Amino acid sequence: MIEANKLKKIEDCKGKLKQIVGDEGVLQLAKDGSCPHYIIINPITKEESIWFIPSELNEWFDENFIHYKEGNFVQNYKFTYFDKEVHRATKKVPDELLNIKNLLELPIENISTPSGIYFLCKENKIKYIGQSNYITGRVTQHIAEGIKDFSNVFFISCPSNKLNELETLLIRHFQPELNKKSIGKFNTSCEDNKVFELLNDL
Repeated sequence: MIEANKLKKIEDCKGKLKQIVGDEGVLQLAKDGSCPHYIIINPITKEESIWFIPSELNEWFDENFIHYKEGNFVQNYKFTYFDKEVHRATKKVPDELLNIKNLLELPIENISTPSGIYFLCKENKIKYIGQSNYITGRVTQHIAEGIKDFSNVFFISCPSNKLNELETLLIRHFQPELNKKSIGKFNTSCEDNKVFELLNDL
């Protein structure tokens, strides 16, 4: 049984993880199911809120991102921050994605990304298209699951309110083999144009 007085909102928590990724970064880790958290539902409004037990959050960070070696604390993973110029895709881009401007490459490390659409690729082919408000966390889950075979990850930033529409259109346009849901091919050139219209607006 969780003691209610131990639960804290993220702004009331302290610790190394919060110092590195900030309040929004911790919330994104929680929404992506990566770090320990609790969801409380208001019985009247049905509104959900995210809460944490600081000691659990700090313990999770220590176990997953810090290890002790030869008398020193060493980070298991390097946190970097999203930079459009640094992470612009420059090599191994599948032919299918060459016409997408503002395409970015995701290094397999913990990078604080904006919301967007990601492409899991291998051998010059898009294998899977997905969306996330925290792309790194989602890609890390794919790696841990070991189900999808990919060697490169590319992504485009996209506002949260456009994620569903753009993901659906891109899946229908590219037809990646690992996307389970069959959305069907485009029926009209109008839909095809909609993809690039949305991409150009990003």
